[in-house]
Amino acid sequence: MSFKSSSIDGQELGWDAVRDVAAGAAAYAARYPGVKFARVAATNQKFNGAARQQAAVNHVELVERRDLIELLSRHPVQSGELYGFIMAGWADNWGT
Repeated sequence: MSFKSSSIDGQELGWDAVRDVAAGAAAYAARYPGVKFARVAATNQKFNGAARQQAAVNHVELVERRDLIELLSRHPVQSGELYGFIMAGWADNWGT
């Protein structure tokens, strides 16, 4: 999974995250044979048309701000849970 963020509200992001996920997929598959990985790119904003097109070609699921809001409304997360997740070192394993 690749995460991209922007502090500019409403900004559409390009296909950098899609490229990162697609490029890393083969490396992870080789490193962890037998493990099935989902290709996912997420942002706190929106992806542009080029990102959507490349995601379709490379079989990468896009998760945008509206998707994150929906997921959090169905599955609330307490700040203490998030802090524990980060402190456990998981953030280092997920990349940037």
